[in-house]
Amino acid sequence: MIDVLKMRVPLIKGFFVIFQVFLGTAIVGTAALLLADHFGVLEFVKPYVVMSGSMEPAVRLGSVVVVRPQSSYSSNDVVTYAPNGDKEKPVTHRILFKSYPDGITQAPVYLTKGDANEDFDRAAVSAKDVIGKSLFVIPFLGYVVNFAKQPYGFIFLVIVPATIVIYEEFKFLGKELSIFLMNSSSWLSARISKKNGIRLRRGINLLSKREKGVPKAAAVVPVIGTILVLSAFTGAFFSDTEQSSGNVFSAAESFGPPIANHLVINEVYYDVAPGKGDEGDSANPDEWVELYNPTSSPVDIKDWSIGDDEDGDNVSSAEKIIPPGGFALIAKSNSTWNNWDEDPDADKIPIGDKIGNGLANAGDTVILLDDNGAEVDRMSWGNDTSGFTSGCASSCPTVAEGHSLERDPDGVDTNTAADFVDRTTPTPGT
Repeated sequence: MIDVLKMRVPLIKGFFVIFQVFLGTAIVGTAALLLADHFGVLEFVKPYVVMSGSMEPAVRLGSVVVVRPQSSYSSNDVVTYAPNGDKEKPVTHRILFKSYPDGITQAPVYLTKGDANEDFDRAAVSAKDVIGKSLFVIPFLGYVVNFAKQPYGFIFLVIVPATIVIYEEFKFLGKELSIFLMNSSSWLSARISKKNGIRLRRGINLLSKREKGVPKAAAVVPVIGTILVLSAFTGAFFSDTEQSSGNVFSAAESFGPPIANHLVINEVYYDVAPGKGDEGDSANPDEWVELYNPTSSPVDIKDWSIGDDEDGDNVSSAEKIIPPGGFALIAKSNSTWNNWDEDPDADKIPIGDKIGNGLANAGDTVILLDDNGAEVDRMSWGNDTSGFTSGCASSCPTVAEGHSLERDPDGVDTNTAADFVDRTTPTPGT
């Protein structure tokens, strides 16, 4: 048993040394990164503390995430972004969908979501507000960071350990000085008496023999504390603190209006311009409606209906899936799209008849019903005020000929007329 214990002691000491070296390297490397970031040495990376659980388990609460700007971002990238350009409250979430509301030649917008959240973030993220993509994550270091910023953290991590170490070092120094003086005295005595002297030690060892085996654990603490506090004093501790909440609704309340958790009527083109087809009062109108799926699940619109009253026209008698982040374009016939440069990925659904009785330019409503006849979404314009809970005092907003009404951003839903904007150049399928 004693032999076994003797074998295990060096092994335990070895693991302890490895752990100390690893911890110290991680802390020193992170502190160097933060200082370099502050002084502009490394402009291509940014470190942040994550103080929410919205990205569990990929990015755990209390982690440090290091991000790097990219020329473009794709679905499934974990990014840090500034909601509405507010870099004081950055959010680290995952991109689920990428869309081009102003056309594929313009900058994209992203729909993001925390892995631990059930719904999308309330507002789409513009490309200019994305700070960077996550390169790597250091778990739990954020707790140490925040602790060191507090007065009691400073005392615990720096003052107390530093006092202990300084005391120990002075004690060892005093002991070595005593030995040095004794040896010097003996050497002088030997020279004077012409006897064999005691060879003078050439160096002063600040650690006694019993301290040489394993580095003292106490030495690690002040190293960590010193690095952290030094970083804080130089103003380089962290660029900011990531503050998104595990509850996306309360966290994103100030970031923008909410994104719907259901299929929405996203864009309506009701006042057809010359060269784009026929008006709604003709036999073959070229009006169209764009549906959008802002949720994280596919939606089958088989046996759904759409119209300008509660008795809409059947959208599709066969299975018709709109994927997450996907669009569907509804018109009387596919010949409508001969006049448009629409997104080829958008599903085009000809319903074989007018949308309702034809969409009236002076005012009308569009209602989307599911396969049970339950209302999923509605909107209106002009003298029809039934589409919204507010924003239409005597009438709802209208648009000029050739324009469209579109949600901005895609999928936004506050049940008010403010959800829609006048789109001078309609964007079917994007």
